[in-house]
Amino acid sequence: MREHLKFSEEFYDKLTDNFYKELFELIPGAKDLFHNIDRQKSMFTSMTAVLTKSASDPEKLDRLLSDLGIKHANLGVMPMHIRQAHDAFLRAIRESCDDLTDEEEAFFSSAYKGIADKMNFIQKDKEKRT
Repeated sequence: MREHLKFSEEFYDKLTDNFYKELFELIPGAKDLFHNIDRQKSMFTSMTAVLTKSASDPEKLDRLLSDLGIKHANLGVMPMHIRQAHDAFLRAIRESCDDLTDEEEAFFSSAYKGIADKMNFIQKDKEKRT
């Protein structure tokens, strides 16, 4: 994996902007869920960088994903939203990196699916408890 994809602040900023542009194209009503889009973008950028850097520490990564899943479930994010966000995320990755290799795209897709699996698990667990 190229180092600039892992640690470049510019890359994460570009990815974040592209992600929300794509997300709002796929789910137009989603924009109404964010009261402060600049704050949301900042949190997304930070979390994306932290998750990437935590990939080598499975226990830390699992804790981060559990917390993220709980936060999203409490906000009412449903599994269908997570699937749509996956598509937005991959589109954003492609737009953010002109020379993205198939291996890198597969890495990001796999990483997102791991996050989504964890978040879906949290959502399903929440549904069982209600």
